Amino acid sequence: MRSLFTLLIVIVCNATIFSQTLPSFEKKILKDPDGNIFWPLSMPVNMQLTWPDSKEVISLTNVKDASMKAFANPMKWDGHGIHYIKHSENTNSAVPEREISFPVYVDGISPVTTFTLKGSPYLASGKVYFGKDLSGSLKATDEMSGVASTHISTNSADYILNQSEISFSEENEYVIKYLSADRVGNSEEPKSKGFIVDTSSPLTAHQTNIDHLDDKILSPRTVITLSATDKLSGVKKTEFFLDSNNPVAGLKVTLGNANDGEHVLNFSSLDHVGNKEVVNQHPFYLDAIAPVVSSSFEGNIFKSKGRVYIAKATTIQFTASDNKAGVKEIAYSINDAAAKLYETPFKLPQKQGSFTVKFKGTDLVNNKGPMATNDDMDDIFLDDTAPSISHLVGLPKVFTRDTLFITKESSITLKSIDLESGSANIDYKIDAGASTLFEQPFLVANEGKHSVGYTGYDNVKNSASKEFLFIVDNTPPEIFWHTSLSSIATENGHPVFASGTSFYLAATDKVVGTKAIYYTLNKAAEVISAQPLRITAKGNYTLKIRAVDYLNNQIISDDITFVVK
Repeated sequence: MRSLFTLLIVIVCNATIFSQTLPSFEKKILKDPDGNIFWPLSMPVNMQLTWPDSKEVISLTNVKDASMKAFANPMKWDGHGIHYIKHSENTNSAVPEREISFPVYVDGISPVTTFTLKGSPYLASGKVYFGKDLSGSLKATDEMSGVASTHISTNSADYILNQSEISFSEENEYVIKYLSADRVGNSEEPKSKGFIVDTSSPLTAHQTNIDHLDDKILSPRTVITLSATDKLSGVKKTEFFLDSNNPVAGLKVTLGNANDGEHVLNFSSLDHVGNKEVVNQHPFYLDAIAPVVSSSFEGNIFKSKGRVYIAKATTIQFTASDNKAGVKEIAYSINDAAAKLYETPFKLPQKQGSFTVKFKGTDLVNNKGPMATNDDMDDIFLDDTAPSISHLVGLPKVFTRDTLFITKESSITLKSIDLESGSANIDYKIDAGASTLFEQPFLVANEGKHSVGYTGYDNVKNSASKEFLFIVDNTPPEIFWHTSLSSIATENGHPVFASGTSFYLAATDKVVGTKAIYYTLNKAAEVISAQPLRITAKGNYTLKIRAVDYLNNQIISDDITFVVK
């Protein structure tokens, strides 16, 4: 017979006490709209009877087996799953259709919650990093009574009920704790997931090394080193490109293939979660050109047939110009000797000979030109020898008593010979007169004592000077004559001498002396006077006397007319 009693199940439960920050979930019995009963496994069961239209409830206390009494009030379910409360009309009947079974869904398993982050993680040193625009979502499942709620706590804050996708837009280190409860109050142990949201980009710096000026003017030897830091996920790669070229990954920038001129180095870094740095720009000028050095002479020089002649006092000086960085120094070498640093104009060694001077310039970023020469410096001859000078006095001239005697007809020629740079000119002056350029032989007309001083110059102004003295004698001798017998009479105004009278002819010269005396008698051939002229033949006579000194100054007497009887 079907029992008229109704089984009344009374819930007796004790709520689990969580920590203050954890949510609290009450154990409870759930009956869904289909009449299914869900019972938390941890909640004990008391068996009671009642009957229709009765408000009285009777607890079942006696058990068939006394040894089981300790387990009867209350009773515990023997595990998670579907349990049945059964009653048979006839205990001896084995017909299942005669059995009454009441299913109870005993729920002893908590929900399972998963936390999913939508992003690409990067793992380093036990930490997980994510980049920008990170979001997460919680998903819970329960195999029996179903999920009632899911709760989340961020960085030790109070748990809140999770209802939607969560955004992690701020850069921070996060510890997410989460749990879910089912509909009968079973809750899972809190789970946690730690991660770091990295939204900041790396920072890349550059350092300029080798041959540069204030980081703004660089040389082909300059190396730019890039260094990047990232405070969270770390640097994944650094890229750079010069001007508009394609990016290249690396930390070392070399400039050996770049052209002289303005450039911009672009560089940036990327971290491991995709944060990319805004491109940095470093403008600079690449100075790839060495200074241009020019040379000059200060002093006397002369160029001839590809050779430059200089005087020993002549200095060499250099000047240099540079297209950008500016000139640092000039070095030079004489005849391939060790190079010296140029500071001030210098002289070649004080020794006559040939020289080659090479030179180079270095700018402030150490661009160096080749040690080279030019047309002026390639073949230099240091001429420190004065020319050889001399003079020649033409005839007539006499050198006597340590004195040179000349006349106004005697030409003077000046000469200069130089075997190095060559003779240039001769200047001279007579006595204290003005200096005159010698161009052709000259004469000194005025009688008396004179001096000629002259200086010969070569083409680099080496000079030699001389002076010589002379006396100009333009006066002929003075003629004298007398007779051995005095005149005996006068005839027509002319003296008369006796036959056999001798004529004595003489001349005096106050400077160089008389060289010779000549005479002509009655226009006969001229005869040199070597002894007195004795006339014996009677007749009329005309005598003419000529006297010559040693400079060929001569005098001719007037006609001497007389009569011999």
